Amino acid sequence: MVRMISVHHFSKQDTSECPAPSAMVMAGSTTLVLATDLQVLEVRDLEAHSRVTHSFQTIDRVHDILHCPVGNYLATLEGFPGDPGASVRVYLNWHDLKVNNAPIKPRIASHVTPSSQNNGPVFVDMIEFPQRDCPHQIAVCSSTGNLIVGAANLLIVYKFVTKVHEVTKSSFVDFHECFHVFHNFVPKEIGLCEDVIACLSANEIHVFKVKISDTTATHSNGSSSLDDERNLRSISVYSFTSDSEPNSMLLEGVARRSSISGDDTDSERDGSVSFCKSGSKIKNITQARQQDSENGEAHLEGYVGNVKLHPNHRFFNDPNLSMIHIPEIEAANRENNSLINAPKILEETLGPCSAPADRPTTIKYIHHHVDPGARGGDFEAECVTLVHCRLTKSEEGHDQFKNLNIKPVFWREYRVRKSMGATASIPTSSNGSSLGPSFNVIQHPLQSMFHVHLMSITTCFTSQNEGYLYHVPGHLRKPGKGCGIQRIATYPFTSPVGQIVLEPTLLHALTDAGLETFTLRSGYHTVLEAENVNNKTCACPLTDDNPICLVGLRPFIGAKLLKVSDSRLVILARNDGSAGLATSPLSLRAPTQMGEEVARTNKSQDNHLKWTLYSLTLPSHAGFHQDLMQLANMNKTISPQGYFQLLSEGHIALRASLHHLSWALATSKNLKSVQDKLTQTKENYETSCMELADYYLTSEDEQEWKQALPYYRMSGKNMVEILDHVKKTFPDEENSPLRPGVVHYVTEVVLRPTKTERDLDANLADVVIELLGKGSLETLAHIVLKSPTFRGFKTMKIFKFFQEAFKQDVLGAEHNAKLVLAFAVLSVDMNQTQAIHDILLQSRHSIAVALSDILIENQEMLLDTSSGSEGMVDNFSDLALLIRDTCPEMFMEVLVSLIKGRVFTLSTILQLFIGSFVSMSNIVGEATQNTAMLQLFLETYFTEELGDLERIQLDIEQEQAVQTLIRSYLTSLSVPVRFGDKNIDTDMFGNRMEFLDKLPPFKDDGSSAKESLEEVDSPEFWCQNSLLKLQSILCCASLALPSCKRTVLSFLEMYPKIVGANALRILSSDSSTAIPILAKDHPGIVLPYSKEVTLSLEDWQLVLQCLQDQLNSDVDHPMHEGWYSAMQEVLDHLAQTLTLDDFLHILPGGPHANEEFQGFIQMCGKNQQANEIQNLIVATGHKLLSTLTL
Repeated sequence: MVRMISVHHFSKQDTSECPAPSAMVMAGSTTLVLATDLQVLEVRDLEAHSRVTHSFQTIDRVHDILHCPVGNYLATLEGFPGDPGASVRVYLNWHDLKVNNAPIKPRIASHVTPSSQNNGPVFVDMIEFPQRDCPHQIAVCSSTGNLIVGAANLLIVYKFVTKVHEVTKSSFVDFHECFHVFHNFVPKEIGLCEDVIACLSANEIHVFKVKISDTTATHSNGSSSLDDERNLRSISVYSFTSDSEPNSMLLEGVARRSSISGDDTDSERDGSVSFCKSGSKIKNITQARQQDSENGEAHLEGYVGNVKLHPNHRFFNDPNLSMIHIPEIEAANRENNSLINAPKILEETLGPCSAPADRPTTIKYIHHHVDPGARGGDFEAECVTLVHCRLTKSEEGHDQFKNLNIKPVFWREYRVRKSMGATASIPTSSNGSSLGPSFNVIQHPLQSMFHVHLMSITTCFTSQNEGYLYHVPGHLRKPGKGCGIQRIATYPFTSPVGQIVLEPTLLHALTDAGLETFTLRSGYHTVLEAENVNNKTCACPLTDDNPICLVGLRPFIGAKLLKVSDSRLVILARNDGSAGLATSPLSLRAPTQMGEEVARTNKSQDNHLKWTLYSLTLPSHAGFHQDLMQLANMNKTISPQGYFQLLSEGHIALRASLHHLSWALATSKNLKSVQDKLTQTKENYETSCMELADYYLTSEDEQEWKQALPYYRMSGKNMVEILDHVKKTFPDEENSPLRPGVVHYVTEVVLRPTKTERDLDANLADVVIELLGKGSLETLAHIVLKSPTFRGFKTMKIFKFFQEAFKQDVLGAEHNAKLVLAFAVLSVDMNQTQAIHDILLQSRHSIAVALSDILIENQEMLLDTSSGSEGMVDNFSDLALLIRDTCPEMFMEVLVSLIKGRVFTLSTILQLFIGSFVSMSNIVGEATQNTAMLQLFLETYFTEELGDLERIQLDIEQEQAVQTLIRSYLTSLSVPVRFGDKNIDTDMFGNRMEFLDKLPPFKDDGSSAKESLEEVDSPEFWCQNSLLKLQSILCCASLALPSCKRTVLSFLEMYPKIVGANALRILSSDSSTAIPILAKDHPGIVLPYSKEVTLSLEDWQLVLQCLQDQLNSDVDHPMHEGWYSAMQEVLDHLAQTLTLDDFLHILPGGPHANEEFQGFIQMCGKNQQANEIQNLIVATGHKLLSTLTL
């Protein structure tokens, strides 16, 4: 699809007559060299109405003529191409006015030096090239001065060199043979750009890079000849890192487009996972516990059972829904997009790769042309295919390729770095500034010293009705780096095309309809190739989906030839009765065939008919952009998408022009003119950045409004100017919530400033506070939390904004964790904590998860560093103490999350607690409160550790922490420790043994310990609560260490009457000690204890013996009946579980004193006999089954 608009207007048009031409070329901005049929070269000044300044005779009729700015020479192909008499010649001093009608003094390239006579008559210095084969085409490289001559199956590359005359010591220009390229198709057009060669025939085009490799690198290692071929060390490949990105390679173009929304990690966060400041993932225990309390799963509304909500589920009506970018689908869409998709007339291969098997290309390298200052070696040249296209068999008789254009794109601001070398000569610009890196490596003979600044090579050719534009990187890169080689646009011309020429931002085509001007799409991909488009400080609008713009269409009668310079477009036309190119034999001809066709046209017409020369002054970059933006603004309201597309086209054109002019400033002699153009273009570019930012700012799509940030930064304006601009641009939204794009911009500039944005002063801070305080209080809270420097400005003003918000409950401020925490930070700084203390107490449950996330992410806010006797010491900050005292559970969960995330260690946190206990800064200074906090922290820590199945062995640090917790619990048995709520958890560290519920101080009426406690609201409740937790530890195999049990027993020796003393003594002692205690004081618990604790036969014997001793001690004792019942229960249990021999062995008094236990003995015998019969039946059944044949 093509958008047809009229925005390209020539500033001026001069018309003049000229004799019948055979060829022409632009030799500078305003100089035209015209070759006539009379074998004369006319030099015309386009600024003086195309007046002929001087002329001179050529040896033969000029078929093709080229100008090279390096050396400022003219290269001509004279005679009929392919004939034995055709020759290639170079004219050096053609621009000198003194050579008007002067004779020619020829010399042979690389064989004859110019005359040493300086005072002789004026002559035209001409170099003639010896012919190895009949020449068909010629081409020159505009950056090296090298020349290439094309024959039937041979390309000869001549290197441009400057020598010093031995006699006069003056410098002169010469050419040496450098490469011979052998291929098996006859090109009708060729091109040369640095080390890239392009050959085009009617049905095929081949663009390849000449790569030189050092073969000595592998021979020195003793490799085989086959390995040598595979391991050639290239001397023409660089380590590709531009100055703008010194530590990383450029991203792939597709990856850039898919990351347009930036590198936010919010979408990657999973429920219970938070991110600390270092970027590592930390499990948020508060979130995990809340999920556990809600069954840990989110279900789809309206469904029950196992239909669960996928973690990345998205609802179609979700207001926060954003587009999901899938690179594979986007690549397929781009492939089928009308901008680059062409009728299937091409068979296309994009490299870098080896030459096609049916089109082998061999390159012979002339070795002695390696720079003499470089180290020696054996070098070979090879062909690396970049682009290879051919017409399909079905199209060969109907279409053909032509109009080969290959243009380098140099950027002064960027360069790549060679991987080896030290110092060498550095090229300088005309104003003395350095243009190249300092490297002393082997210089590729086809590469200029500016090669490090080569960003891309624009390659274009046409068929009969279409043009094909390719992006070729200036340097070979690893796969996935840079944009790679791409066909970036297909130009559908309105009618058959004759010739095309390229500007840095435009393509001009001479067609049957006249002169067509299109926007050139190469600038976007060059930006991606060279700049670090990170969408933070640098961005580039996507143009792949935008239609190509036909910006100009003008009719010209009889137009035959087309040439362009920096400031002029020249058209040669002849009124031979044709309305255009349709009836002209030139319409389907290549530019190199124009001389022949023009000659034939001249012979067929009357000689008195003159040709018309149109000299069209190109519009300036600023003028073209102004016209384009005028049209865009007309469509801003009625077609926002069209407005954006034109805005993007203008931005890319300005961006490409800006780099082109920057390079011209370094290489041009007319510095004043170029500098003026560069200044105006830069101003327009910055304006374009502002307009793009404003457009993105109005979008409701998050991926788009985030794009406003880089464009505002690229505009070159400071933050105050941009915010003022936003207020003026959107005046109706002054009292409304800020646009998300503005919020994003302010946040990024304040929190992540660039080098030019780091000077945050009071005035700027005041503007930001005023703006965010009225339009986005939550963003202000975010900045307050993230930037201590920012909250140091106008602290009272920020505090008043938050204070007013909480008074009026703006946007539910009390339930917004970020607002609450920011208000807490400011309140602590201003020593006004009462209000926030009350707010935290009221909202601690509703904001617990969100608040914990923020604290984990900003864990540095929990600590203060001060100097002490042992150096710098960390302590809990006043903010941490405030949160600890108001939201203790959440605070402890945050600390444990940070420990498990390896941010802190357990010993570090314990030291912080100890430091806070002795500090005078805590709000509640009671000792019991400190004990409660320590208990809560250690409880939270160990309950989470026990949930980790991989952790079953405690280290020394953890053993000491368990000891600390147990001592704290033991102290709490006598001094109650109160919490705000009754946090009763009878199995906090593990399941308590059931017999403990029947031991004092709990009821022995069948109710559980928890049920007994819920009826108690007294200090004893809190003592008993500590007892439950202590019992849970002693019942936990991982925590009940021998040292812990010894600690409990030592405490009980000092306080034998403490609450739950017997239960603790029993849990902390072995069975030989616990059984006598239970048998004497709690006989009814003997059997439950024995069942829960694994006892040996000796232990069971001790149980029976202790109960028997109590029965024999005092018949009238009140507990005699209990001892008897316990004895009967134990005997009944053992008779059913032990064998008869074991049962007889453990009975009190031995086997001979068992008359009183006869009933139990008989029961045991019967049970044993029944078990034996059962085992026999089972064994017989198995045996029978094994003999059956099923």
